[in-house]
Amino acid sequence: MVTEPKTPLGRQMREARKAAGLTQVETAERMGTYQGYLGGLERGETSPNVLMLIRFCQAVGCGFTWDGEFRLTLEK
Repeated sequence: MVTEPKTPLGRQMREARKAAGLTQVETAERMGTYQGYLGGLERGETSPNVLMLIRFCQAVGCGFTWDGEFRLTLEK
């Protein structure tokens, strides 16, 4: 069952991963972490530190900005 993310960042992460055509397992492997951790990020159960956010962006091909909260930007 897919649950709606609790945070805007979690929702953005899920959308960016899917837009890249990657599964959670593939993305987690590219990040050097576990699928369970990535799932928790996407559901908003935990927040990424800056290093994990950078690794996520590198894994799926997006960037991020900070204006009081993180926002993902899809790179073309």
